[in-house]
Amino acid sequence: MSNKQLPLRFYAAPLWCTLLSLLLQVPATQAARPEIVAILGGGTVLGTECVNGKVVHSLYQSSARFTEFGPEATLYVQSPGPKTRLERSAGTAWNDTPDYRYNDKVNFKVVGGINISNLQHYLVKGTGQTTQASFGAADGGGASVPAGQGEYMMRFVPYGGAPSVDLGLMYTCLLYTSPSPRDLST
Repeated sequence: MSNKQLPLRFYAAPLWCTLLSLLLQVPATQAARPEIVAILGGGTVLGTECVNGKVVHSLYQSSARFTEFGPEATLYVQSPGPKTRLERSAGTAWNDTPDYRYNDKVNFKVVGGINISNLQHYLVKGTGQTTQASFGAADGGGASVPAGQGEYMMRFVPYGGAPSVDLGLMYTCLLYTSPSPRDLST
């Protein structure tokens, strides 16, 4: 057996290949994934509670912040609806590229199953510049959500394979504005 020294390039080539493969797996735009801190009012989500059996829309204007969300939370939604509005933590970023398919999104998973609705809300171009962003149709407009009563889970899905965040079970409801001519109690 010889004690010959191997050339430096013998060691450097595998190291460069390993480093390059790691860099290609984690694009720079995915370095700080968004952490959702609130669902915002004034969008698809009308509220998280009922008052006398009705979700009162005036309680859930655009200034509302719903911070108690998750797989056990109830979300009262409207469909067809405007855009879904979310807030992320400071120090992270939305994945906002010119092609909506490569952006963060909100999707709707069938509860107790693996199927996902074909309805999705994509990050609306230009709204991801701050900690608050809107998610809607691919063209930037409002988008529908699947109708149902606790049949779908609303989820935030960051682009790039990071774990999804369950936002809550969706219950489709109608807006209630008071006083209503059909409300005989007034």
